[in-house]
Amino acid sequence: PMARMTENTNLQRKIEHDGRGRVVIAERSKVEEMRMDEGGRSVALRCGGDRWVRGGVVVGADGYNSPVRAFSQIESFGHAYDTHAVVATLRHSAIDNRTAFQRFLPLGPIAFLPLGRDATTMVWSTSPALASAYKALGAERLTTMVNLGFFMDEPGLAEVNAQVLAAQERGTTVDASTLDAKWNDVLMSLTAEQAKSLPPPIASISPTSIASFPLKLSHAESYIGDRTVLVGDAAHTVHPLAGQGLNMGLADVKVLGEV
Repeated sequence: PMARMTENTNLQRKIEHDGRGRVVIAERSKVEEMRMDEGGRSVALRCGGDRWVRGGVVVGADGYNSPVRAFSQIESFGHAYDTHAVVATLRHSAIDNRTAFQRFLPLGPIAFLPLGRDATTMVWSTSPALASAYKALGAERLTTMVNLGFFMDEPGLAEVNAQVLAAQERGTTVDASTLDAKWNDVLMSLTAEQAKSLPPPIASISPTSIASFPLKLSHAESYIGDRTVLVGDAAHTVHPLAGQGLNMGLADVKVLGEV
């Protein structure tokens, strides 16, 4: 295989198992204050109340709005893409759901990222207006829309997108029967051979999993401060194409471990 995926909970369990006796996981703790000790020999973190933790190096793996980067007074530069990512957890029937798919559409890619036999994460990069309209569809209509996103030809999808946007401008949502009719037409036109090369059709979407966020490019001017190091999104963010941002973050940690 070209790559493998694993759920975040599995990574956390492995850290807990392999780091037993060496790694302390403090769940539901928030760093409320960072302070350089006198002489600059260590950094102290206040993690709730009067509980302080000290270390020779603090690794900032704390995301795009990194407090560690702010503490280190490291500037970052970049710009927003004119793109939002819509995410959701998809439910479907699949005998062997181990293959990730990515379809490149004119407004951005839609990705199908398996979590298990019948569950998949979706990331659909599109225009801010369409991202807002997709979220407003609700779980049932969005399910059909995602199926169209993976299976429908580009001219047909552009026509449906125009209808979705027009409905939102009127303060409504596109009629469910309209989307269902389009989906039925697509299914009727598919050959068995075509169906083999496509992801399994989506049966439902978890309503609480539907969200969107703006995509940005950013890069810290330095990854190293005084007794601090930045990794992952704290150091750099990119378009979430093929998991490159995560892979770069893992590479940061690997190199940090080596040096």
